[in-house]
Amino acid sequence: MSLRKHLTRENILTVPNLLTLVRLLLIPVMAKDILDSRAESLSSAFLFFGIWLSDFLDGFIARHFNCISDLGKILDPLADKIFQIVTAFCLYRVDHLPLWVVLFLLVKDLILIIGSALMFGRDIVVQAHWYGKVATVLFALAFGSVFVLPDAQSIYTMLLLYASVFMGGLAFFAYLHSFFETLRSGRLKQGAK
Repeated sequence: MSLRKHLTRENILTVPNLLTLVRLLLIPVMAKDILDSRAESLSSAFLFFGIWLSDFLDGFIARHFNCISDLGKILDPLADKIFQIVTAFCLYRVDHLPLWVVLFLLVKDLILIIGSALMFGRDIVVQAHWYGKVATVLFALAFGSVFVLPDAQSIYTMLLLYASVFMGGLAFFAYLHSFFETLRSGRLKQGAK
């Protein structure tokens, strides 16, 4: 059965999917606040941590109450990627992050989004691996440290950034491996018919 047939009203209108939608809608609000306040306002920190914590909440609800949907499997990681890239770009614009972090996230996530879209076209949903989740948490901690640590302690932010880039790189290559293995096994199945 096609994944598109799973995208019914019941699978779309779930509490986790609605939380993800709220998260997506709050990202531009957070971005404007960071740029206006130069990441030095309590509201920027509150929006950042609220968006980040809502990601944990929608995942917990989805698993605990069996509300996992195919749309959620696609929308949730997409929201995570948008959140990371927008936050990194805004923190770069206000001189709190180096440009290479933004470029790393942008290139990595664009390739992953394109790969996921190609897999979805083949009715395959690529799920997140634990190292991708660890990388997401490390990026969130690194970005969050900008809001709570004084400049004198920015070494902690950089250490978290290096750790998150390392884990993000591992996750990226693991996803690429999964992508090519799935393509290869698909070709083998087609050849066997």
